[in-house]
Amino acid sequence: MLTTNLNNGIKVVIDDNKYINSALIGILVKSGSIYETKDNIGISHFIEHMLFKGTTNRSSREIAEEIDFVGGQINAFTTKEHTFIYAKVPYKHMNLAIDIIYDMLMNSLFLEADIQKEKKVIIEEIKMYKDLPDDLVFEMMSEIMFKDNPLSFPILGTENTVNNISRNEIIKYYRNRYNGENFVISIAGNVDTEDIIYQLNNKFEKFRNNNFCDETSKNNIPSSQSKVVIKGEVKKTEQLNLCFAIPYCSTYSNDYFEGLLVNNYIGGSMSSILYQIIREDLGLAYEIESSVETYKDAGLLEIYVALDSKNAIDVLEIIKKELVNLYKNKIGAYHIDKYKEQLIGNYLLSIENPFNKLYDNGKELLDIGFIDADDKIINQINQISEESVSKFIDKYFTLNQVFLTYVGNIKNKIKFEQNIHDIFC
Repeated sequence: MLTTNLNNGIKVVIDDNKYINSALIGILVKSGSIYETKDNIGISHFIEHMLFKGTTNRSSREIAEEIDFVGGQINAFTTKEHTFIYAKVPYKHMNLAIDIIYDMLMNSLFLEADIQKEKKVIIEEIKMYKDLPDDLVFEMMSEIMFKDNPLSFPILGTENTVNNISRNEIIKYYRNRYNGENFVISIAGNVDTEDIIYQLNNKFEKFRNNNFCDETSKNNIPSSQSKVVIKGEVKKTEQLNLCFAIPYCSTYSNDYFEGLLVNNYIGGSMSSILYQIIREDLGLAYEIESSVETYKDAGLLEIYVALDSKNAIDVLEIIKKELVNLYKNKIGAYHIDKYKEQLIGNYLLSIENPFNKLYDNGKELLDIGFIDADDKIINQINQISEESVSKFIDKYFTLNQVFLTYVGNIKNKIKFEQNIHDIFC
């Protein structure tokens, strides 16, 4: 793997693999909801869409056809911290992928007619996600956990903010964020490294590099909130969707891998405590899982369950009981060794996928300026100890503050929420 800078300073990482038939290019940009204001929520995601609407050299159809007709794929997504634009092609067509991605970044037109059409598309996307209760509970969780903080902003925006975005605002935001200081070029797959560097220097030599790179404030969880914070939406659904969360480690914290291990032990796998008790032993839910959502400066552990509403309070009591038990009794050496091996196995399987390497390499280089080698990460996991896990649990599992969101057919909302308070207060 090579990390370097182009002649104009743009950071590049190339992860060469001659044993596959594909080549991938991705541009990771510091453009996400954490850089937005309450007035322009969703503008990062909107610009991601607009990059596909045509350039001075290609129409939107031509962008799609040129990639499609070589058997490739081109796509993008926006998170709270980044926008990622990427293409995957058979390796002999890498020149084409570079040219198209560069054209989209440098020469997009942002035509008023296209902006107005895309507003309709994105508003339909917002409505679609509102109809998906398993997505809605996680969106609501961000709102209550990161109250009045940009991490609470919905990535898609709201119908109101999307409708009010103007072309001038789009161009201003685009020029501020889409410059060499704010992005990384990530390459993976079957490529000739020397040739790739030559091509990138040739293409990106005139790319904007205006030394503008505003950083956001720390995205910490507000400490003034109540011990138990609940937000629910009553909807006519077959199942109740519940999400329980506590503040957790951040992406680059020293105890990040302890956090992954504890998550897997709690509910992150089929062998986990909550999965075995709630699903396998008691049959109270089909879907029960925990996950770690981390950002550069904050994080949360989320426990999601979909179940019959009549079982909700019983399941929450079990969750509370098992988290208290974890805090009191910790995790023994036997289970720590087992879950360390699981983490290493998960990581090794993940890095076999060139897309994962493409994204992870770019994200690390953009966020912290370097990329940890695979053997270093495995070594960090191997260094997890009973003592370090116990310290992690003492730090995060006091249950001094808990958050809960739900979407479903609750008959008595006031009584239901009071029962939740009674469990966790």
